[in-house]
Parts: sequence; structure tokens; C-alpha cells
Amino acid sequence: FTQAAGLESLLREKLVAWACVSDGKFVRKTEEGVEEEDPYIRGLDVARIGERAVKWSGVKGKLRAVEKCYLAYGGDVSRLLDLCRETIVFEGLEQIANCL
Repeated sequence: FTQAAGLESLLREKLVAWACVSDGKFVRKTEEGVEEEDPYIRGLDVARIGERAVKWSGVKGKLRAVEKCYLAYGGDVSRLLDLCRETIVFEGLEQIANCL
């Protein structure tokens, strides 16, 4: 978990760069009770105004990680590969291909 927490900011930097070149979007962070017209924010806008505008997933919780190890992987911790995970939203296959 310490390594995952340390890698989180690096992953976010990479995600923003990938979203910028592929026209990807992120889930917009909103204030509680405030509904945005567009729930997503473009990668280019995140690069311009900063990562604070994104609702990041964050590092998987310890309890959920243990649960997944046992239920999905039969206790094999080496198969747990998604402690750091985030989402880029695409409108079409071409954007996904550009990102990859």
C-alpha cells in the first residue's frame, strides 16, 4: 500500500498526458448537492487548471484488497494488480486507440 500511495501521483500525471493526446475525459469533482451540466472534464482542461478538478478513485482500500485477494484470487496476493486505479472516459473507439 505504501508503494501504491507513492505511485498514485505518477499515475495521475501519466493519465492526464494520455487523456490530452486522445481527447479523453475524467469524472469531474463536484460540490455536494451541486449538479454540473457535464459530469466530465477534458484532459486538456485538467492539464490547464490542475488535477483538483477531477474526482480521483484513489488507492484501493485495504479491506477491499484483502477481500478481492481471497474471493477472486484464492488468496494469491501476487494477482492483485489494481491497487492504483483510475478511469479515463472516451466517447469512441478511435479515442481509445489513440490513447493506447
